[in-house]
Amino acid sequence: MGVRNVSRTVRSGTFRAGNGAVRAALALTRRYSRACGLQDATAARLSVTVEELVANLCDHATLPPEADIGLRLERGTGGTALTLTDPAPPFDPRQARPPTDLPPERGGGAGLALIEAWARIDGYATAGGRNTLQLWLPD
Repeated sequence: MGVRNVSRTVRSGTFRAGNGAVRAALALTRRYSRACGLQDATAARLSVTVEELVANLCDHATLPPEADIGLRLERGTGGTALTLTDPAPPFDPRQARPPTDLPPERGGGAGLALIEAWARIDGYATAGGRNTLQLWLPD
């Protein structure tokens, strides 16, 4: 785990899991993308990845609205390190199997497949009642 050659461009924040969680995570992601001067396609992939991760937490992890979700984005050579922390029940996406009970209009696991296609999972751990997911998204 960890990022090599990280620059000083870092954006991080903590926000509540309620209705505004995705909006807050995307606002932080847009500020980061602008600060780094990311190309439009790279910024879009990063935004969709963050949106999927946070939406999945809020929709599927049975988090109370007051639960804190942490997001950290930091620039490395050729990509972005993304760290997401949450108090949800443990869920290691590397071990996940596509759900069979989601209706097709909900995507049925497409979000995880998309994240796996665009990012590398560098680590997952759970300790002290919080999960930490680390991803690397190349430019």
